[in-house]
Amino acid sequence: MKCACYRKTLNQALLNHDPLVVEKQKNRCTLSYIMKSIGYERKRLLNPVSSGIYECNSKCSCHHQHCTNRLVQQGLFAQLQLFKDKDKGWGLRTLHDLPRGTFICQYVGELITSDQGHERAQTMDDKYQTSLDLVKQIHYDVNNDEDDDDDDEPYVIDGSLYSNLGKYFNHSCNPNMYIQNVFIESHDLHFPNLALFTRTRVKAGE
Repeated sequence: MKCACYRKTLNQALLNHDPLVVEKQKNRCTLSYIMKSIGYERKRLLNPVSSGIYECNSKCSCHHQHCTNRLVQQGLFAQLQLFKDKDKGWGLRTLHDLPRGTFICQYVGELITSDQGHERAQTMDDKYQTSLDLVKQIHYDVNNDEDDDDDDEPYVIDGSLYSNLGKYFNHSCNPNMYIQNVFIESHDLHFPNLALFTRTRVKAGE
């Protein structure tokens, strides 16, 4: 039996027309089959969920150690090495092979407004700024138009001054990772946790 948090992941995916769900529906898959395709499977996320993953939290009655819907909150599992490349600067690589869908780490930093982000960009490099724009993204996916509500500007995670290892992943035109919005203690769409997962199998040293 799936818990309420897992069902919320599925319900939000259905409500917001997640591409994977739409594809399964076109193929006339049953709801029970779709449920198996959404969310974590054996501590991996094989397919990104555009509307977000809702993990169990401190308010849930499930067993903390045995619950299969707790992953990002458990912290770093992958063995990563920080190194410096003479051309690209600092970067991260894995010390062991990582299967597709493996959780790497969260991208963390200061929570600031978009206006503050623009102000900082005048004097600092903005390459470590990431917008928390899930609300706008969902609006666009559902309504297929731009969100003109200027009063609902997204917040920004700025890892320039305070962050973790996640800030050292290098940009790539062919990325082997993706960012997944994950909700744990808060279900406020404005403030997701940004979790990095492998898009493909990543070999040691990459």
